[in-house]
Amino acid sequence: MRHIDYDIDYLAGTLRFREPILSRSSGLNPQFIIAEYEVDGVGKRVNNAGGRVKWQSPDQKLQIAATAIHDETDTDKTNLVGADVRYRPTANTELRAEFAATDGKANAGSATTDAGGASAVLLEAEHHGSKLDVLAYYRRQSARFGVGQTNRSEVGTEKFGLDGRYRLTDKLSISAIGYQEDYIETGARRIAGSTELEYRDDKASLRAGITHADDKLADGSTNKSTLARIAGSYKVTSKLELDAQTEFALGGEDESIDFPARHRLGARYAIRNDIALVGSYEIAKGENIDARTARIGFDIAPWAGGRIVASANQQDIGEFGARSFASYGLAQSFKINDKWSVDFTLDGNQTVGGFDRSDVINPLQPVASGGFLGSDGTLTEDFVAVTGGASYHGERWSWTGRAEWRDGDTTQRYGLTTAILRQIGEGKAVGGALNWFKAKQDDGASTTTAQAEVSWANRPSGSQWSFLNKTEYRYDAVKNATAGLPGPVGGAPLLVSGDVKSTRIINSLSVNYTPIDERDGSFIERGEYAFFWGTRYNTDRFGADDVKGWSNVVGADLRFDFSDVADVGISGTARIGTSGKNIAWSGGPTLTVTPFDNSNVTLGYNFVGFEDRDFEEARYTRSGPFLTFKLKVDQTSFQGLGL
Repeated sequence: MRHIDYDIDYLAGTLRFREPILSRSSGLNPQFIIAEYEVDGVGKRVNNAGGRVKWQSPDQKLQIAATAIHDETDTDKTNLVGADVRYRPTANTELRAEFAATDGKANAGSATTDAGGASAVLLEAEHHGSKLDVLAYYRRQSARFGVGQTNRSEVGTEKFGLDGRYRLTDKLSISAIGYQEDYIETGARRIAGSTELEYRDDKASLRAGITHADDKLADGSTNKSTLARIAGSYKVTSKLELDAQTEFALGGEDESIDFPARHRLGARYAIRNDIALVGSYEIAKGENIDARTARIGFDIAPWAGGRIVASANQQDIGEFGARSFASYGLAQSFKINDKWSVDFTLDGNQTVGGFDRSDVINPLQPVASGGFLGSDGTLTEDFVAVTGGASYHGERWSWTGRAEWRDGDTTQRYGLTTAILRQIGEGKAVGGALNWFKAKQDDGASTTTAQAEVSWANRPSGSQWSFLNKTEYRYDAVKNATAGLPGPVGGAPLLVSGDVKSTRIINSLSVNYTPIDERDGSFIERGEYAFFWGTRYNTDRFGADDVKGWSNVVGADLRFDFSDVADVGISGTARIGTSGKNIAWSGGPTLTVTPFDNSNVTLGYNFVGFEDRDFEEARYTRSGPFLTFKLKVDQTSFQGLGL
């Protein structure tokens, strides 16, 4: 959720998370960020539709359903039809079957090729009992199946297997996993299986097992691993738990790149029931890989971070706390006391001997140890990343900040994010924020982005006047750029060549006058009057060329109540360019309705309009009809719901 989990800067094209996201979890499993997004202004109008029907038996044991989807873009279109069946003969057993087919075709004149027909099948049988848990499955997905919403690492695969666990006693259990996965397009194949005996009591656990993997690579060669595993954990205190694991090759077989001999040490310290400080270090050494992986950070129970942020926002700062920290906040995991919270992470990966790309059976899935997926096709990168942050929430002052540093094989990145908020009095506050990030690519481009802002608000509850002002400074620069080649952040291709720099200084002032009790019952008192003034100076450099400009945006809103829940008005805006040589207009009528307290819906129409990315969040200036919805939400809004 934007402003809670992340912030996005559309001008710089960057996404910044409110808390550190490590490359691997506490179990050293790869972590992915999945972003769903739309691009404005580059496509044409198309229709997308879907539907689903479902039938369930009276005893609710059998369910049959069907799904149909039509997905279209400006380049191609795909139709999908599918059916699924679920049957529960008992409360502990469920049988599932799914089948779907897609047909993709390129639009006329598009450079995209036809995807053609493709299909996917899923068969599963699952049982959970007092002694036995078992899952049997068969999954197949064609290479060109779907409407672009599938996991790429599973595209073009066929897999079947069995997972099972049997509890011998309350403390002793045995588990087994076996599967075969075929990669249809490349001809690669993996057969893997493992079995493990586990003993667990209140303070300790001990595990012993054996794993075998047989990889057939795309070139027809094979890599095999046979590993014995011993692992255990022990609770030293009620808060501190230590764990260790070692795997060693039997018969010298440790060729599979995802199943090398591995040794790991870890520790977990429970700060609270929902927060733990976790650290681990792993050494992986096989015939085809030699890697080191380290991680230190906080493990937070689901939604715990959100609860921490919410509780911190409610402290002491008064009216401006919860809403202002949507713009002036970072999530810090560990709360020291009522005022201070901190965060610290260490993330590192080192591939000592490197590995041969041909040994990777699935290049769309990170290698189990030392693996890394870069958008430029990178499968591994040695790096060390460190972050440190802190927040302070006092009676009048609140501050938060985080510093980040990442040193990798191909890129180096470091940056600083900080913000401060000061409540001056009832309805009065001032705040500031600074973001600065620098990234450098070895023998390539380097980028610098910076944004600083200072905002102040004066809106006492009983006053007829309210003032809001924000001053921003934005700086973006790139050196040694080559258009079309990946940049140092995220690997996205650069759009310019050479040295480019952009600087913007922007000020936005909003004034609102509501003549409460000015003249009881008069026409003037039933009105609300708003004024907006935005001014901007920017200078851009492209190589040896400098482009400078100064412009102003002036707007006004007049609104008059004709009932307790509705008002009519008129809105107008003008943008005046350098020396008054370039003028753009926007304006038209508005109708505002208040469906419930602390909310309003405005329907308007601009007869003429213009676009301005620097001021579009403060003024809607595009031509044509528009609809806006405003909702005031703070820590008191949902008290009646018992949340």
